[in-house]
Amino acid sequence: MKIKQTVYIHFQKYPWQEKGSFVVLSLPLNNDATHTMICAQEIELEIPDGFSPHEQHIATLIEEKEKTNAKYLEAIAKIDDEINSLKGGVENV
Repeated sequence: MKIKQTVYIHFQKYPWQEKGSFVVLSLPLNNDATHTMICAQEIELEIPDGFSPHEQHIATLIEEKEKTNAKYLEAIAKIDDEINSLKGGVENV
């Protein structure tokens, strides 16, 4: 599948850089001390047939679920340690 996209070509140079560089962005930036917009240009991009963003979205959600589950298990372990510590202290009271 082919799609057309407008891109914005800028020249960018930060104060600490010796030389600037050309960058292609999906949105125009205001001209300032670091960025100068050169032009807008329409380009054609080839997207692989059958591409679906769902697979990547699912993979991202699974990763987020695993991280959340790990944090949950860590929190439960800390609570269990505190409970066990308090139980040990009860016997000594």
